[in-house]
Amino acid sequence: MRLSLVGCGYVGQAIAHQLQARADLELTVTTTREERRGALSALAAQVLVTSADHPDGLLAALTGRDAALFCLVPQCHRPGPAAGH
Repeated sequence: MRLSLVGCGYVGQAIAHQLQARADLELTVTTTREERRGALSALAAQVLVTSADHPDGLLAALTGRDAALFCLVPQCHRPGPAAGH
């Protein structure tokens, strides 16, 4: 099975840890931060740095996958300008 996990923050990373022992699974994960690529590469066959609101990146994460799991925080709860930080 080829699975994409879109959003690999706290919840997504916990799920990836649980799934990494499955030999029958090819896991792709996404993150919005380049600095997380190294840590996540130990959990997945492929790590893509993109955002769910970028169509090309999302398409790359989903193409050829059997299933996808979305673990996204609402935009209003993310640190940064949108949250008033």
